[in-house]
Amino acid sequence: MNTVFIRLKLILIFGFCIFYYSAQAQDYKAHIKDLNTAINTRLNDKRSGLYYETIDTVKKDRQNLHSWLWPLCALVQAANEMEVLQPDSAYLKRVSRAIDQYYNGSPPAPAYQDCVTAERKSSRFYDDNEWIAIAYLDAYQRKPQKKYLDDAKMIYSFILSGIDTVAGGGVYWKEGDLTSKNTCSNGPAIIVALQLY
Repeated sequence: MNTVFIRLKLILIFGFCIFYYSAQAQDYKAHIKDLNTAINTRLNDKRSGLYYETIDTVKKDRQNLHSWLWPLCALVQAANEMEVLQPDSAYLKRVSRAIDQYYNGSPPAPAYQDCVTAERKSSRFYDDNEWIAIAYLDAYQRKPQKKYLDDAKMIYSFILSGIDTVAGGGVYWKEGDLTSKNTCSNGPAIIVALQLY
């Protein structure tokens, strides 16, 4: 009798856990959908396909009409992860089209600059480009599209242009600024190299 009671208890606990996990997963999916809708409703410039830095008109960046590249580094990874949950969706394509508008083909290697190229020429940061390459290589593993691999290889060439032996070697943070080498540009550079390997 005691074993029957214990088994019944375990079955109930197991059933509750499954129910709880299933409810949690649905909550996360709903939150993901809500956040994505909010971003694309309130921060997406429908005309250009670009994103705004903020919805607060008082705090709008006076330098740029649209967002810096840095926020898109997170958005591109989020779009990739959303496509893992919904394989037939095109979240990544939308963000990728926005990122393409930051392309700067200047020597020594093409890459993405920190603001929309049509709005002005500006700086290129190794870490921003590295995070985009990581997201593109993650996407390429899931859905092998040539653009993702080609863009990641382009970025890798840019990364290599920012390496020297000063201070023990490594990648600088910002192109042309030889005063800063740090983890934020070297850690993701290693990830890109490993993913391409």
